Amino acid sequence: MRLSALRGRFGALRFLLALPLLFAAAAWAHEFTLEALVSAFLKVEGREAHLVVRAPLYLFKAVRFPVRGVEVDVEHSGDAMHRALAALQAAVVVTENGRRLQASTASGRLALPSDRSFDVYERAAAHVAAPVEPDTRIVVFTAAALDTSKCRADVEVVELDRGEFTLTTALRHLREHHQVRTLLCEGGPTLLGALLQESLVHELFLTLAPKLTGGGTGPPLSSGPELAELQQLQLQWLLERAGSLYLRYALAG
Repeated sequence: MRLSALRGRFGALRFLLALPLLFAAAAWAHEFTLEALVSAFLKVEGREAHLVVRAPLYLFKAVRFPVRGVEVDVEHSGDAMHRALAALQAAVVVTENGRRLQASTASGRLALPSDRSFDVYERAAAHVAAPVEPDTRIVVFTAAALDTSKCRADVEVVELDRGEFTLTTALRHLREHHQVRTLLCEGGPTLLGALLQESLVHELFLTLAPKLTGGGTGPPLSSGPELAELQQLQLQWLLERAGSLYLRYALAG
């Protein structure tokens, strides 16, 4: 989310992010026993101060973003985004010589947790400014001919020889032809095992739910051949909500 405000010709700026205000209208703040990770850039250009903030969606519980199935309905999230921007403006305080600056413009967009556009200010600001397209192109990689004439969606079929039909080839195509730099994979043990075998996993998101089933043999985290060497994981952050743990790991090396 990006906020822009006019400032005086001279003076020192101070930035304060009052996170509790984001929870003001919700009664569930106590569920989050760990600190939330919020990133921000503050840049002064002439008489304008530009603030770009990235905050987890769960901080805006009272906003109630619309959902479709188990995912946020991006196409119909405009009203919810305006409410989130208003909550953020109430929680963020930027002052100059003791005077609070008011935002002249505000904009925001939704992004995946794996998105790395927040490495530097320029990329973060450009990411927020770019519109989110409601329709997404579907890219299908196959080793055989595929008829998509009856598909209503925008489908691109990439036919590969069986010898080059690998995840590495698919990801290289997405990078070269669609400028994909980060990809979130939400498959099962087979997909994760294949990604690990080709050394394509950089981060791993795990969710631990407080449930016991008992009996039987549950599915493994990954399937396929064992790795040649034990892979070390480095914990990046951990969040807790209602007894469930949400962990983010980086693969070492």
